[in-house]
Amino acid sequence: INAETWGNKQSSFCVLVSLRCAKKSLLAMAEPSNDQMKSDNPSSPTNDPMQVETVPAQTDMEKQRLEFQRRFQQAFAQLTQGCGNSRCTNPNCASNPDRAAVDPNMAAATALQLATSGSLAECTPPGPAPLTVPEFLSLLSHADQGDTLPAVHRIGEVFSNADALNDSFLATMRAGQPNCLSEQESCVNIEVMSMIYAKLQDTRTKAPAIAVTFDTAVSTLSSNLLVRAKTITHPRDLRLFYMLLENPLFLDPSFHPALLSLMKAIVRLPSSAHDILSNWYTKHTKAKFQQLVGVIQQFITIQLYSTRLIDDLAAATRTLNILYQANEKARFIPFTEFYNDAVNSEINLKDDYKRWKVMPVLDRNTFAFCLYPWILDPASKAKVLQIDSIVQMRNEFQEAIVRNLFMMGSASASPYLILKVRRDNLIQDTLTQLVGRGAELKKPLKVHFIGEEGVDEGGVQKEFFQLLLKQLFDPAYAMFIADEENRTFWFNVNSFETNLQFELIGLILGLAIYNGVILDVHFPMVVYKKLMDIPPTLQDIKDMNPALGRGLQQLLDFEGDVENTFLRTFQVSYDSFGEVKYADLKENGQNIAVTNENKQEYVDLYVKWFLVDSVESQFRAFYRGFHNVCGGDALKLFRHEELELLICGSPELDFVALEKHTLYDDGYTAESTVIKNFWSVVHEMSQEQKKRLLFFATGSDRAPIKGLASLGLVISRGGPDSDRLPSAHTCFNHMLLPEYSSREKLKERLLTAIENAEGFGLM
Repeated sequence: INAETWGNKQSSFCVLVSLRCAKKSLLAMAEPSNDQMKSDNPSSPTNDPMQVETVPAQTDMEKQRLEFQRRFQQAFAQLTQGCGNSRCTNPNCASNPDRAAVDPNMAAATALQLATSGSLAECTPPGPAPLTVPEFLSLLSHADQGDTLPAVHRIGEVFSNADALNDSFLATMRAGQPNCLSEQESCVNIEVMSMIYAKLQDTRTKAPAIAVTFDTAVSTLSSNLLVRAKTITHPRDLRLFYMLLENPLFLDPSFHPALLSLMKAIVRLPSSAHDILSNWYTKHTKAKFQQLVGVIQQFITIQLYSTRLIDDLAAATRTLNILYQANEKARFIPFTEFYNDAVNSEINLKDDYKRWKVMPVLDRNTFAFCLYPWILDPASKAKVLQIDSIVQMRNEFQEAIVRNLFMMGSASASPYLILKVRRDNLIQDTLTQLVGRGAELKKPLKVHFIGEEGVDEGGVQKEFFQLLLKQLFDPAYAMFIADEENRTFWFNVNSFETNLQFELIGLILGLAIYNGVILDVHFPMVVYKKLMDIPPTLQDIKDMNPALGRGLQQLLDFEGDVENTFLRTFQVSYDSFGEVKYADLKENGQNIAVTNENKQEYVDLYVKWFLVDSVESQFRAFYRGFHNVCGGDALKLFRHEELELLICGSPELDFVALEKHTLYDDGYTAESTVIKNFWSVVHEMSQEQKKRLLFFATGSDRAPIKGLASLGLVISRGGPDSDRLPSAHTCFNHMLLPEYSSREKLKERLLTAIENAEGFGLM
C-alpha cells in the first residue's frame, strides 16, 4: 500500500505499524506448535513406517499473508473510497449514505480489525441508474421516430425500482448546497414531475407500449412498497411516495387499485416519515395541492358508494390526514375543503361513534372517521356530540332511576334537570339552581316559568336561554364591554360581578349545546379559541380590535429608532371607570424601554396581557362553567370556528331555501292562496322582522348549522278566517296559520304576532 498517497506522514506511520502488527499476527497464527514441530521433525521416532518427510509450511504462510493483505486492502478501499453505489447498505462502505466519513488513521485501524476477523461484508450491487430529464426527453424523442424499445426498457426499470425512482428527476442543486434533501425539502422538482406525467400521458396515443409499461411498473412498485414501507425512515427513501402521488392518472377510477396500494404503503410508514411528508407538502403549489386533495377525496367518495371496505377507507383517510396537517401550516385551501359530502351523508354516525369510543380500547388499529374529525362537517359533528350527550344523559337518567328506587323519591333522583324560574328574577333563580349540580347538568333540561302554562317540550327552554342571555349581556350588569365596530362582546376587566355570574354564562352555553339550542351570542373568535385551549395571537387582536392590532403591527414593522419614536415602556395603561390604571407586562416594566431589539417581546407580552392576564379571573370562571357541561372528547372534534357555529348557528338566513323545504299540513299545500300570500309577505320583511318571525316559529332567531333548509318548518291550517293571531309550537318548529281572507289581513296579524312573541299565553 502506498501510504504517501494519503499525503500524511502520520497516516503512513500508522498504516505501517498496522501492517507490521498484522504480519506479526499472521506469523503467530502460522507458527507450528511444539507438538507439530516434534511430529514434523524427521529425526523424531515414529511408529508409522509410511511416514514421509513434510515440506516446511513457508508456502502456506505466504498464502495467508497475501490473503490478509488482500482483505486489508479491500476493507481500506471500502472505508475510504466506497463502491460507487449511492444506495449501498454495507455498513463499512464509504458509499453508504448512512455512514459518516472516517480519516485514514481510523480507516486503517478498522480495516485491520475487519481483515483479522474475516468479517468483510459485500457491497450492494447497483440497481438501474436514475433517470434524468434530458435522458427521458431523448427517449421520448426516439420513440416519436419509431424506436420505442429503449424508452420501454428504461421507463419500465426506473418506475418499478424504488431506489432508481427515488434518485430520478431531482431538483437542481442550489449554489453552495451539495444536497437539498432534508426533512423540510424533498429535492423533487414538482414542475418537472408535472411535465414528466404530461409527456407520459401523451404516449397513450403516440406510443401505447410505453404507457402500458409505465402503468405496469407503477402498479408493481406500489404493491412492492407494501412490504418495505415499515422499514423506511430516511428522507431519501420517501421521495418516490411524493412523486407517485402526483400521478394525474389516479383521477381515473381504473387506476384506483394502484392508488390504494400506494396509500396503504404510506399508512404503513413510521410516524416520523408521515411528518417528513407533511413538511414537504407545505412547499407544494396551491394548485397541485388542491388537485391531490381532490384525488383522494374522489377515491373516498367512490369507495363509499361502492365497496365500503373499511380498510380501504382507512388508508385513504389516513393519507389525506398527512395533507390536512400540511394545510394547517401552509393554508393552501380552506379547511372546509377537507369535508367529504359522501362521508357526511352516507356514514352511520352511531356506529362510527361506537368504533371511536369503544373499539380502540380493544384494538388500537380500529378505524373511525371521528378519529379524523376534519373530514366531518359541523352538522355531522353536532350529531356526534348529540349522540355523546344522549349517552351521558341516558347514563345519568338510569342512575337517577336507581337512586329513585333506593332513596324513596329523593328530589335529586329526577331523571331531568328541572329549572323553575321567575321572569322577574331570572338570573338569580337560575344561578341558585345550577351551581353545584355536577353530573346532573348532563340530564335533559326542562324549564318551567312560574305562573305560566307552557309545558317544556323544547320551546320553553329556547325562550329561557334567549331571555337569560339578554339579561346577562345587558350593559347594566357591566360583565361585558360591547365593541360597536364589529358588534362583539369582550370580558370587562373592571366587572363588579362575582365569578359565579361568569361561570353561569359558561354553564348556559354548555347546556344549550347539550340540549340542541342555538343561541344569539356575539363573542369574538378568540373566545372560542381559548375554550378549545388554543393560545391567542396578535391576529386575534387584529380581528377583535382592528385599531389596536394595526398599532402593534406598525410597531413591529417600524425600522427606525423605536425607543425614541414610540416612547413606550413595558407598562400599559387602561381605563377603570374614569381612572387610569397601570399594569407591568414584566417585572419592573415601567423602567424598561421598548427598543428595536425587544419590540417583538413587547408585542407578545401585550397580546398575552390583553387577551389572557387582564381577564384571567372572569374567563377562568366562564371556562370552568362551560367545561363542566361540555368538556370531553366529543367537543374536541370541533375546530374553534366550528364551535362558534355550533353555539350560534348559521348567520345566513336564506328564506328562499326555507320556503323550498317547508312542509304543509291540515289541508295546506305550497299552492294554497294563503301560503302564497304568507311567503309574499315574508320576503318583503326586513332582516330584523325575519329574525323575529324565526324566533316566533322556532324559539330561536338563528339558523341551524346547515342553514334554514334543514330547519324542518311545518305550517298547518289554524282554522278558518278569523281575527286570531298565528301561533306556534316552537318545540316542533310548527306554525299554525289561520286561513285569512286577504293578504293585508294576513300581514297585519302576522306582524302583530311576531312583535309580541314572548311568553306562552299568546294562543
